[in-house]
Amino acid sequence: MLFIRKFLPFSLLSFFLAVFVWYLAKQGAESVEISFFVPLVFKNLPPNMQITSDLPSVISVSGRITRRHSSDFNPAGLQAVVDLTNAESGIFQYTLKKQNIPTPDTVTIVQINPSQVDLFIEEIAEKTVTIRPRFQGQMKSGKILQGIDVEPNTVRLTGPKTILETVDWIFTSDIDLENINQTAAMIVRLNLPNPKLQFLNQDVDAYIAHIKVANLPITRKFEDVAIYLTNQTYITLINPKTFTLYVEGPEEILKDLDSSQLYGSIDLSNYEPGSHKVQPEAVLPQGIETLQQWPIISLWVKPQKLQIDENSPKTETETKKPVQ
Repeated sequence: MLFIRKFLPFSLLSFFLAVFVWYLAKQGAESVEISFFVPLVFKNLPPNMQITSDLPSVISVSGRITRRHSSDFNPAGLQAVVDLTNAESGIFQYTLKKQNIPTPDTVTIVQINPSQVDLFIEEIAEKTVTIRPRFQGQMKSGKILQGIDVEPNTVRLTGPKTILETVDWIFTSDIDLENINQTAAMIVRLNLPNPKLQFLNQDVDAYIAHIKVANLPITRKFEDVAIYLTNQTYITLINPKTFTLYVEGPEEILKDLDSSQLYGSIDLSNYEPGSHKVQPEAVLPQGIETLQQWPIISLWVKPQKLQIDENSPKTETETKKPVQ
């Protein structure tokens, strides 16, 4: 009895320690559910192929792991890997399996979401397309846009064949016309119409937009513009001897022009003796256009030929030259 009393407390303590250790071991061996995300990665895709379908960047994975290992599990380095070594062009439905996600032995994968992905694999093609300028805003008052040329005016693209077949040109980035008041050149970016397309390296440092700007034409009226007769054979009278011109053209030309630099011409080789109503042909600098002229000129060609002395100096009518 003395022996039992002496060792009973130690026996009870050992028993409770054993039970506690067994309980902890049992708890550590129990499995718990875990959920994590892994990136979806494709490898070994043939170089002449491209995936064009919209795919999730990550997938959700559910699994089980023993409680004792759960604190050491870190899914940061895991990936869902799809090997496309033997892939061909077309549409496929690929089923993701446990084998696609290499996990530690302590983890058992229970569910993958989504478990299937639709793959659209296309052949890659190349194509040269033209570049079109895109602009916005209004020119400043008195200015007009004559045109925009891009240099180089073509670019070579690569991408899925079905997408590239629908592209014949691409646009530049927007050119703001509000801050442009004279002919200028600027570097522009090119905008791809589809993110699945790419530029091929053509050793082009920059694309330059050459913007051609001109002044808006202005109008002016010129009075008392002289009229000259050409190819005169008969004595001829006109009334009035001057006329009025209403013209349009560039401001830089018209602003310094006066009536003495303009004239009208009547070619008498087209008129027989008699009375006529004619309109002189206005002789103007290049770039100037006649909008209106008045009045109609009364022309009388007499049946009496001119007596011309070949030794006499030429008249002003004969020596008059058009305005340059």
